Amino acid sequence: MAHARRRLLDEVKSLLTNLVTTGTRVFEDPASAVSDDSLPALIIEANDEEVSPLGEYSFGDEGYRQLRRLSVSVTSIAKSASQRDQSALEVEEALMRSDIGDMRELERSSFDSTADGNYRLWSSALAFRLTYQTESKYPRVAVR
Repeated sequence: MAHARRRLLDEVKSLLTNLVTTGTRVFEDPASAVSDDSLPALIIEANDEEVSPLGEYSFGDEGYRQLRRLSVSVTSIAKSASQRDQSALEVEEALMRSDIGDMRELERSSFDSTADGNYRLWSSALAFRLTYQTESKYPRVAVR
């Protein structure tokens, strides 16, 4: 069984697969997402994870509960600004309406475009914080 963090990322990927704009084009490897036949697409990446003891604890044999805050970025890459904006809306609605983790927060959104000759790509990056709990000795299991 994988770490609870990996399982949360798998849930995010599953949730975002088959959105109207991006369909099944959801990747964890950015290089896989950037080709004409794979756009528009989403890229999911785990960034930082803050971990802190929750409540009363001791570092004895019993272990303790941990509060974890995982920062996840979802980048949308598209061939037009309207595709990018629609994709960002779909991602935000899907994640914020989901039950992934104990709490979901949208921390920031950023938008960009790049041009190389006649070819232009539009992107949005949405940064989410997913809060969940584990036991210190059993980080594979998220506790609710």
